[in-house]
Amino acid sequence: MLIIDRNTETGLLHAKIMPENKLLEDFLQTEIQQDITLIHLLKQKTFDPHALPFEITGNAHSLTLTKDEYLISSLYGGEHCCRGPLTEFMDILQQWAYFLENE
Repeated sequence: MLIIDRNTETGLLHAKIMPENKLLEDFLQTEIQQDITLIHLLKQKTFDPHALPFEITGNAHSLTLTKDEYLISSLYGGEHCCRGPLTEFMDILQQWAYFLENE
């Protein structure tokens, strides 16, 4: 389950994922934030079997997508990586995009 809200003072989005997945929450809040274009790029990559595996590095995280799973790695300290089914990641991205487009 994903809960998204916007900080009215800063305008930044905040994610809460249950069951807890702090690294994925941090990834959404730092790498995706309001970048609908990045969401569309990631969706395109998953639909093209020749584009996977795909890796992208942002400000604080590295994301790897394979045909079956996602892997997020922290470029700094703390929790170092998380992984899960690609379908789960894409569902969360879809919810994030829906929030941005319909807020």
